[in-house]
Amino acid sequence: MGRAYEYRKARKMKRWSNMARVFTRLAKDIEIAVKSGGGDPNMMQPTIRKWYMKAMPPMALPWW
Repeated sequence: MGRAYEYRKARKMKRWSNMARVFTRLAKDIEIAVKSGGGDPNMMQPTIRKWYMKAMPPMALPWW
């Protein structure tokens, strides 16, 4: 298609692969924290709260 298209495509693929790696790791860590200590972040489970805060912006969490 052209050099500009290939350049943009390469940048997108690099960014998307990095995002996929990060999101997969966060989801895995949240899953481990939930299995080890329950799933309710209101119960002051610090591991779950830490991973929720990393995965989602604070404005998306109305209970804090």
